[in-house]
Amino acid sequence: MNQFTSKKKKTDWTSFASDLAVQVEKHEIETTELCLYCKDLSAAQALAGGYPGTIASFLKGNPEVVEFPDGSGVVRFFVKDGKQIPSVLSGLGGGDYGGVPLTIRGGICPGLPSEYWQTMRQMIGASQAIALGSTFSW
Repeated sequence: MNQFTSKKKKTDWTSFASDLAVQVEKHEIETTELCLYCKDLSAAQALAGGYPGTIASFLKGNPEVVEFPDGSGVVRFFVKDGKQIPSVLSGLGGGDYGGVPLTIRGGICPGLPSEYWQTMRQMIGASQAIALGSTFSW
């Protein structure tokens, strides 16, 4: 089981993702990450704790799980280089999540270089992905 930190937010996923994108675009924070929004907190915790060791070299520290009041959660993987975000996402398929169903409802990737946007669209199968500035979301 991998280590991760936890936080509680009094907001929801939409506000969290929007606030993160605005902070990145205004250069209030500098971050490169893969955030995956999960249907429930247990899925986010399983994802943060069960990712495969093969992606650890791409990460800056431990993931963070954010809990929302509705029982959903997001796992934030802080990535060393935005070019590695697709590798982290594909690598998550090899994790051990203890049989917890991982229902991912959306995501946001601040710091994903624009040349990888199409790759991400194909990987996640999201026709309604949005790319704004240096932030990709679906």
